[in-house]
Amino acid sequence: MSLRQLRKVVTSLSTTTSHKKICLGGGIGIRNRLKICRPLGLRVRVPPEAPYTFKGEKSWKVYYKARSRALSNGHMYHVVAILRRKKKVIKMGVNSNKTHPRFTRTYDDGTSASHMHAEMSVLRFARPGDEIEVIRFKKCEHGMTMAKPCSHCYKFIKQSGVSKVRYTNWDGEWEEIKFDG
Repeated sequence: MSLRQLRKVVTSLSTTTSHKKICLGGGIGIRNRLKICRPLGLRVRVPPEAPYTFKGEKSWKVYYKARSRALSNGHMYHVVAILRRKKKVIKMGVNSNKTHPRFTRTYDDGTSASHMHAEMSVLRFARPGDEIEVIRFKKCEHGMTMAKPCSHCYKFIKQSGVSKVRYTNWDGEWEEIKFDG
């Protein structure tokens, strides 16, 4: 949808919307939303505050890209991990059926399995001092929920030298784990 087509849709909605609230989604940047909606007296609804506030508009691109990847991973849990080095995004990883010999898990009954959690996917590229952010998205309510790394991932994160892990809790708020260098 072009910006011109979107402007027509918003203009028609503004005349029929009595409560003056609208949420424009999918591919339209926040600045374009504001340019279209403010003159019409509409409020722009944006997603819950993401931790990506250090880069302004580009930070929302990271949030939407992460959300898109997590929701399209084909798994029951929609988790994405973001590896940052000096506040720059290095890699994004999602839960997958890929395997890696470094992350093989052995169970109590002697069987083993190897599948990649989002954290393990980005750990392949991690260096000491990097930071990881883990987000779990809800598919229906479009919010965030608990994404604390499991004990298996936690062990590998600690071994890799990552300095800090930020994750969303049950309320969609951020918590963090710091590791000693």
